[in-house]
Amino acid sequence: MDPEEIKTASLEAIKARGGVIVARLAELDEIAEMTDEQRAEWKTLSDETVHLEARAKNLKERAEVRSKASNIANTETIAVPELRVTKTADDAFDLRTLSLASGDNELRARAITAIEKMAQVPDRVRQQATKIVQKLPGEVARRVLLTGSDAYRAAFQKMLVGQGNLLTSEEQAAFRTALSLTDSAGGYAIPFLLDPTIISTNDISTNPFRRIGSVKTGVSDVWNGISSAGVSASFDAEAAEVSDDSPTLAAPTVSSHMARAFVRGSIQISMDWAGIEEDLRAMFQESKDDLEGTAFATGTGSDQPYGIVTALTGTASEINAATDDAFAIADVYTLDSNLPPKYRLTTLDGDVSTSRASWIANHAIYNLVRQFDTGGGAGLLEYLGKGLPPRLLGYPIYEVSSMDSSITTSGAVSNLVLILGDFRYYVIYDRVGMNVEFIPHLFHTSNNLPSGQRGWFAYWRVGADSVNDAAFRLLDVASAA
Repeated sequence: MDPEEIKTASLEAIKARGGVIVARLAELDEIAEMTDEQRAEWKTLSDETVHLEARAKNLKERAEVRSKASNIANTETIAVPELRVTKTADDAFDLRTLSLASGDNELRARAITAIEKMAQVPDRVRQQATKIVQKLPGEVARRVLLTGSDAYRAAFQKMLVGQGNLLTSEEQAAFRTALSLTDSAGGYAIPFLLDPTIISTNDISTNPFRRIGSVKTGVSDVWNGISSAGVSASFDAEAAEVSDDSPTLAAPTVSSHMARAFVRGSIQISMDWAGIEEDLRAMFQESKDDLEGTAFATGTGSDQPYGIVTALTGTASEINAATDDAFAIADVYTLDSNLPPKYRLTTLDGDVSTSRASWIANHAIYNLVRQFDTGGGAGLLEYLGKGLPPRLLGYPIYEVSSMDSSITTSGAVSNLVLILGDFRYYVIYDRVGMNVEFIPHLFHTSNNLPSGQRGWFAYWRVGADSVNDAAFRLLDVASAA
């Protein structure tokens, strides 16, 4: 808005414009080195914010004066019937205040405003939700707005225990509108603050892949990326024609797959279960974590994600141990030596140094590594403390319980026991949106009669795959017997 438009703008228009400015300033703030044009845009938006703030303050002062005058004029005590509250644009979750021409930017601005206004929400959650809303299509912002209101969360809790008949008119409206988010098969969209496909739960996760891999989020069935081996620079003579250093681009894709979890409980439990929303979320998250932890390691890629072990097996990144049936410290050094420097060297971010590569293996394999060197030599596994993971040859190690835990020496088999690599090239793709269906009655299999139990069926979609096998090395301690 220019200054003249601001002078006549309504409070609703000011708030809507403010949300757009917040979203754009956040995008500019992520740019390390802004161009002159971008700095000029920042200055313009900053100046506009000052004018908007002054106009909003003036409008609020006028409203306060009118309210005081109204109270004075109505000093007589009268019986006032209960009024039905009509929501206005002050309620960021009320989509009725959006125009039919509202685009993705307006939805994002409204969603960001709603996130900022939510009480008792940790800053970490606000930042993560805001980042996802900013970078993804307006469909995600719409999901935040439809499932983030107090009315929807209250309706969701009642529907989870079969109390749909107790919904207030406001809860009915919120729930009915949010049904547009689900497929024709039904189900209830989980409130976005409880949705693990939107809000990461790494702080309670035992699954290392989400901490060291590249986690992408989207609303389509397939993630489409771009990768290359990089630009090959060259030194050239003065005035000589420059060589064509264009990289060869690849277009890796990661498909999402349906994952499901089911919880059952008695009717009595569901009737007396205070905070069922949070309890179910914790149970679904734990089962999701366990399922994905296995899939990200050894998933087949058929109706489930490609595990990193599966993706590397049979490729040039698979390396055999020096001796069949024997796992030795030399094999650990072989993996390190064979991983290209660009995937293992330490990078500097200011004064902080981090290794690009990480180890993953079963805990039992790490115990074997510990036994290689008990005298404190070069092969000793390091413990850093202060919450940092142990390191092996300078790289952090992570435990993956679904990898091979021992060396099988009978039969011609492979023992895929250890991986070293740059897990930025292992992409996990979350398709936004977890839904839950409430099943009011379960039946015994014997006589097909009700059992007095209920069920909650959750489903979501996730995929994963290596997008650059050269960034990893997989050790196979083969058995030739």
